[in-house]
Amino acid sequence: DGEPQMQSGDNTNAFVKNHKCKDEKNANANVENHTPIPNNNKPIINKPNNQNDNTYIVEIVEYLNQVCGTNYKATTKKTQQLIVARLNEGFSVDEFKTVIDKQFKKWVGTEWQQYLRPNTLFNGDKFEGYLNAPISTGKSIEGHEISQEEDCPY
Repeated sequence: DGEPQMQSGDNTNAFVKNHKCKDEKNANANVENHTPIPNNNKPIINKPNNQNDNTYIVEIVEYLNQVCGTNYKATTKKTQQLIVARLNEGFSVDEFKTVIDKQFKKWVGTEWQQYLRPNTLFNGDKFEGYLNAPISTGKSIEGHEISQEEDCPY
């Protein structure tokens, strides 16, 4: 191709020095220009941005309190952030309820019952795992029983 080839016995450093590109424009001559890929993802929002978010937050927290016999507030900033983050990831209110039901049945009456709280249930690292966990057998606390039909709405 017309380029000088290094021969056996040539001084490598001298060869490289003599054949370095002296013109910066030529250094990138074979590099194609690419248009950046636009970010079409919707922005991640860490706080409720509309009435629907607030409605969903209240519904989810009220359901958690009803099932678990707790009294968490829908107005707590951390709880709101966790719920809105999962909603922004595409999870539905029904999926939150499924996570609550599954983890309630799994943890009620055990040392894990103390973790039936928003910070644990709605955490980004664990939420999808809880959602896809196998269905446990029904347990009851303060008269709330979850039937197998409620576990799997499909």
